[in-house]
Order: sequence, then structure tokens, then C-alpha cells
Amino acid sequence: ALSTRIDLAEMVRATRTPASGAGVTSLIWRARWHHNRYTPANARIAEDLLEQALAIDPDSPEAILQLAYFRQRQLWIKRASAEEIADLGRLARRAITADPIDGRGYMLAGMAELWRRNTAPAVALLEQAIRLNPSLALAYTQLAAALYLDDAAESAREPISRAFRLGLGEQYTYHALGELAIIRAMLGNFLGAIEAADHAIVRREAYWYAHLVKIHALVACGRAEEAG
Repeated sequence: ALSTRIDLAEMVRATRTPASGAGVTSLIWRARWHHNRYTPANARIAEDLLEQALAIDPDSPEAILQLAYFRQRQLWIKRASAEEIADLGRLARRAITADPIDGRGYMLAGMAELWRRNTAPAVALLEQAIRLNPSLALAYTQLAAALYLDDAAESAREPISRAFRLGLGEQYTYHALGELAIIRAMLGNFLGAIEAADHAIVRREAYWYAHLVKIHALVACGRAEEAG
């Protein structure tokens, strides 16, 4: 809870300070604020700010990590090509080199492997991220995804539950709720899947995946008219 509040406060503070002469840290926080607006215009601003930060300090571990976060989300939104995913993997490995004891670099590398359908290395990288930072909530959602995509939905229950206990912040909660919905649906808990999907949709109405899981669960419950 404290981490989430500090995160938000720092992003807001950065946007209220003069942009001229901003240092690396201020540019990163300002970029994160724009990144979380979820619009194409803000995405362009966020990327430009991160590039400015790296121009000032090309070896800044935080600037590299935040650029990798930015690329990851943008590729996820638009459904990336194999080449773009490979580029993300290289950027994540650059982040690991910049700071080998920060779990976030391993998490992003694991996400890239997951998107390439390389489940075993994805799980290994995500577990390493969690060993380095046991409070990295997003890593648990990704580990849950790796497990259910490997047809181990029962094993995915614990990491997704831990992600919610740790707290994801509103920028990721809708996604985790969609993951919870599909895990419940795979385990035959269709009413629970509908509930989780509804919570995701309330937060992000345009999140098509939650709608898809809800439709599937409604049909499974014999509620085809509602699904239509």
C-alpha cells in the first residue's frame, strides 16, 4: 500500500515541476505518469522522455528498466511481432546487466520468453525475479500466466492470489483480474470467472480479453442469451 502511494505521489510531483533542466530521475517519473494514461499521444511523450533520460545517462539502470516496461506494455497492447518480442528480450537482458540484483529485469525477460512460448525459461526467469524481489506483484501474475498456459491452472492459483495480496496498483489490477477470470474458468468455476471478468471490465471497459472470458463462462453456465 505504501509503495503504491509513493509511486503515485512521485509521478504527480514530477508532472508539476518545470520540465526545463529536468534530471534523469524526474524525466523517468514524468514518463511513467504519461505511460499510465493509456493513450497513443501520452505513449509518444513517455517514450521521448525515457530517450531523453538515456541520452543524459546511457547506463542508468532505472531508465533502461522503465524503457523496457514501456516497450513491454506497448507491444502487449498492439500484439507484437516475433522480431519486436526478440528486441524486448534484448532490452530486458540489458536491464539485467545494468543491475543484476533487480528482479524487474528478470521479470521482463521472462515475459518476453513467455510471449515466445518458451515456457520453461520463462518460469525460471520469473522465479528468479521473485527470489530477488519477493514483493514484485506483477511477476506473480506473469508466473500464473506461464502456468495456466502450460495447462497447470491449479498451480496458477497461488501466484495470482499472492499478486492480489501484495497489491498491483490500478495500472495492473484490471489485467490481473482477467488472468484470475481465465484461471477460474479453466478450473470450472464459471460464476467466479464471470465475477472476476466483471471487475476487470469495470476498470478497463476496452479490455477485450475480460469480455472474451466472460462470454465463454456465460455460455458454459447455459446463459447463451447474455453471452450474445
